[in-house]
Order: sequence, then C-alpha cells, then structure tokens
Amino acid sequence: MIRFILRTLLGVPAWLLYFAIMLPLQLIGFPLVAVLALYMQLRFKYWGHTRFHGMLHFPAPFGLRLFYLWDNDEDGVDGDPWFNAGDAEKNPDWFEATIGWSVWRKVFVWSAWRNSVGNARRVPFLGMDIKDFKATQVWVPPRHTDAEWFTKWPEYRKLGPYLARYGWRFELRFPWPVGFTDLFPINGEIRYFWIGWRIAQQDTPNTNIGFAFQPWAKL
Repeated sequence: MIRFILRTLLGVPAWLLYFAIMLPLQLIGFPLVAVLALYMQLRFKYWGHTRFHGMLHFPAPFGLRLFYLWDNDEDGVDGDPWFNAGDAEKNPDWFEATIGWSVWRKVFVWSAWRNSVGNARRVPFLGMDIKDFKATQVWVPPRHTDAEWFTKWPEYRKLGPYLARYGWRFELRFPWPVGFTDLFPINGEIRYFWIGWRIAQQDTPNTNIGFAFQPWAKL
C-alpha cells in the first residue's frame, strides 16, 4: 500500500501541469462558446433537436478553424452527431434529456460545461496516444492482486482502486466508501474518484485519449 501511495504521488506534477493549462482555456470557453452558440442559433434557427447530415461544428472563417480547441470532432458541438435517416442516436441519454432545447442552450451546455475544450485530447500533451497498450503498467493495492480479481478486470477498472502509467502520464481511480464493498453495492449509489489520462481503459493501441477529472462520479 505504501508503494501504491508513493507511485500515485509521481502523477501529481503532470496532473497539476495539465490543470494549469486547461483551466484558463475552460474559462475562456464560457464567453466564447456563448457567443458561438448564439451564432449557431441565429444561423440555423432550429428549436429542439438539430438533425443535420453530419456534425455541427463552429464556423471556420477563411477556412481556418480558429475555435478548434472548443469544438468536438467526435460528437459535434451539440453532442448529437447524425448522418442518415433511421440512425440511432449516438448519445441516447443526452438526446432524450435535451428534447425541446434551443440550439443555443444545447451547444452551450455541451461545449462549455459538459465537454469543455472538447478537442484538447487531439493536441500534444493535453491528449495522448497509446501505441503499445502492453506497455501500460497498472498497480493495485496488495489485497486486490489475486487471480480472482483480475478475471474481473473489465468490471474492476470501472471503480478501482488502481494506478495506471504509460510513459510519464498517470491515471488514478478508486471508489468512495458510500455503502458498498468491492464491486457490489450494498446501500446507496456507487461513487468513484477518477483523475488522469484514460490509460487503463484501453485494450488496444489507441489515439486521442483524453483526460478525466471526476472527483465524485456516479457509476
């Protein structure tokens, strides 16, 4: 356990540096996205869901994606990518939760609050690539290292506790003691703390891996 704690401390400098860069970008994003969302509202004049062929993106004046960091190449700026009639929603919970929302509200909440600086994971340092997932190192407290636990790894990594490292980047995840033991709840909801790049979630080589900071997340 002492080694686990000491290794966790190794991740702190990288996490602090990440926040030092990201927090100003997130703060800039609130007024910026508010204005861009108003532009989207005035341009498309749709209320409710925005069902476009393709993804909705912020404008690119003169062909330059000046607002690239605050855009989202995977889910669009409204979180509702759609290509063909009859396609299922990629984010059904978000789709249902935002029925009746204006374009402005949907874009602002998705791009400023829920996925602020959405394309950060696609730029050096803020995001990362895993070229060889077998090079990932995962440490868990001693009582969790028996064979039975690792047969449950797909479920175990949803809560932890574990510390993962790939190169100089780290990821820490552990459950909060809110009425459960190990993987199975007894009373109440399961909550967990999660910080760092999403290293242990990768089973194959992957690119554009983002950073997670969820201090009281619900499973």
